[in-house]
Amino acid sequence: MGRSRQKTSNIGSINWTENKNTLIWSLLAELAKEDNHAALYGVQKGNKTIGSTKAKIHKGIASVLFPDLYPGNEDTLATRVKSKIEDLHNRYKKEVKRLTVTGGGLGGNDDSGSQEGAREEHLVCYVPADGVKRLTVTGGGLGGNDDSGSQEGAREEHLVCYVPADGVKRLTVTGGGLGGNDDSGSQEGAREEHLVCYVPADGPDHTTTVEAKNLWDDILAGFPFFKEMHRFLCGRPNTLPPVVTTGVGPNGRHVVHFQPLENGPSSVPSASPPSPTTEPGAVEPVKENIQTPALVPRKGARESSFSMDAIEKAKSSIQRVVKKSFEERLADATEANLKSADNRAAATLRMEKKRLHLDQLSHFDNKLKRDVKSKKLMPRNIVYSSASVTAVPLRPHTDV
Repeated sequence: MGRSRQKTSNIGSINWTENKNTLIWSLLAELAKEDNHAALYGVQKGNKTIGSTKAKIHKGIASVLFPDLYPGNEDTLATRVKSKIEDLHNRYKKEVKRLTVTGGGLGGNDDSGSQEGAREEHLVCYVPADGVKRLTVTGGGLGGNDDSGSQEGAREEHLVCYVPADGVKRLTVTGGGLGGNDDSGSQEGAREEHLVCYVPADGPDHTTTVEAKNLWDDILAGFPFFKEMHRFLCGRPNTLPPVVTTGVGPNGRHVVHFQPLENGPSSVPSASPPSPTTEPGAVEPVKENIQTPALVPRKGARESSFSMDAIEKAKSSIQRVVKKSFEERLADATEANLKSADNRAAATLRMEKKRLHLDQLSHFDNKLKRDVKSKKLMPRNIVYSSASVTAVPLRPHTDV
């Protein structure tokens, strides 16, 4: 018999926030258990993997949160639990953006991407739609001069800006687009950026700045489950990528570290520009950018004199083969073909001679048989030779 379908559930909407978010806190407590955490967020350090799937975990959590409604509504309640977990994940991703902004994320930046007090950059020169027409005007082409440009007896002037053939590509660069920047746009040694403060998985500690703690408290006031979700998701690459490399833009390529480096500090201070009295050479380099020295390969075992002598002797016995030219190789091939043809012709001639000899012997044998049968030839000693048949007369018999 086939598996019976689950009956359509009549469960209404679940109020997760009643009784001071009791259901949500119970859900977070279930997610923090070792088996559930290993299946949903990965194995914690020092723990072992398990064979449970996410679907089983959702059903198990639903059976704990809704013991009365669970019988007969397993799939429905598991789906409700899964949806609530996803809602918490999405809310965490939204709130954690306030902590993952370089050089100003703790200043109350909103989610739109605009930063209050951020450094604004403008292009060196904005080329209008009719750029060449307005730029090729003497004495202020960028100031809106007319298109006539020709005056009888006018003094000689030069263009304010000469637009090259690849004008737009070279003009749309901030702080030096007209200074001969190359077209590649790639800059060796991209600028690396770190977050103002990295908050550990367990929340702020002694390394967390005051601004970060204030921002943490502000997030908890609007989303009280942020601390637990941060412990679950702060190390997940799909939620918070370790490193993001931006594309090449007007200011070059940036490498942003959203997670602290391994064995590194949890808080990275913002880099302040050196004072004018500081010499450029006195700036201490960043430790994480220092390359590790190359490993010196270990020397192998020293070869014995016996093996070296054997190798030299073998080399001396090897004869050097002179490489033949194309004409020489062609002549050798022709000579080999002619020799092979001669050998085949000689073998054919020998076979023909043997066949003729056998035919002659057969002819003489048949003739001899016919003569004996017709009694034209008396019994005599017959000697066969390769050329002819000779009859030898018998010696007369004498009495002794």
